[in-house]
Amino acid sequence: MAKEPNRLVAWFRTTLDEQPVLGQALIAAAVLVATVLLGAVIGTAVAGGGSSSAGGPSGVVGLRPAVIGELIPAPQAEPATLEKPRGMGSKSAGIALLALSKVDSVVTEQETRRAPEGSRMMAFRVGDWDCEITPCASWASLSPVISIDGQESSLEEGKSTYVVVVPPGTNDVSLQIDADGFPQSLSLLSDDTGQNITVLAEPSRLDPIPVSQRFRLGERTSTPLTGPDGMPTDAFFRTVSIGNVQRHFFLGPLTPGSPDNVFLVVAVAYTYDGQAGSSAFDPSELRFVLSGGRSVPARDLDPDPAVVTLGFEVPAGAKSGSLVFGGEFAKQSTTGVGYTSTLETRRVKVDLDR
Repeated sequence: MAKEPNRLVAWFRTTLDEQPVLGQALIAAAVLVATVLLGAVIGTAVAGGGSSSAGGPSGVVGLRPAVIGELIPAPQAEPATLEKPRGMGSKSAGIALLALSKVDSVVTEQETRRAPEGSRMMAFRVGDWDCEITPCASWASLSPVISIDGQESSLEEGKSTYVVVVPPGTNDVSLQIDADGFPQSLSLLSDDTGQNITVLAEPSRLDPIPVSQRFRLGERTSTPLTGPDGMPTDAFFRTVSIGNVQRHFFLGPLTPGSPDNVFLVVAVAYTYDGQAGSSAFDPSELRFVLSGGRSVPARDLDPDPAVVTLGFEVPAGAKSGSLVFGGEFAKQSTTGVGYTSTLETRRVKVDLDR
């Protein structure tokens, strides 16, 4: 038994046959309604699919593209935390790259935006880092910038998370600072760095390293001098005390000759038998021998002639070496008599890899 046709369908057919103009108008209206409904469904799918700063590709369809080369504050972005943060330090502040990863979109104050065709978005987060003179100031005091092929955009104080829109084909995107006469940079696209201060690129590298040694050194003079008992003698003994060694990059007005070097300052003094106070070594009586065998002479690193700060300029990456005391030296007594001092040799190993 045949089913009756739907009454609405039967009416539509009759109208189309008997009144063609009205029928065509009804068809056009039906198509318009269907188009509007379809658009609403697609819009709902887009709005619900990828408005986060780390949304997947399926969530960015229909979003307005960001501006190529733009630096966008993005507090809602969640870049991947770096297993080993990368930092740059200066005299009074430092900045660290704490998190970095590629994202597909970014939430701004007005809307969610995607990367333009052929470009990419890198999200990153910065924070404070080590410096030479503590307590260190905020990273914002360094006025850091993001440089894209030489075009700079400043990071804003109080905002630590950003998204940068990398132009197609660009490999030069870096976080940069220029403080205390030393420009430094960290690439956001690779592990490359600029001519950064090596010792301040790692945390806690400026902490004192204990040596804690105490020993006696024999000394002979070519001319008898007044001994501790008031009698002339050519044999003397020094009691040497070593406290610690410590790396420095900014030491008063001084800096090493290269960002890859560091001053290694040693806290050392001696007393002669029968002497009440301690004395500083003459720089010529001490040297630092690196593990590879290179000998570095000591220097007085304090510009004040009344103060002796003994140190050595060594590679920042040096892991060990030895303080070497001793040798033969031309000297002058307090009464103006010239003589030769022969100091016993003593080596004290120092482990810098701490």
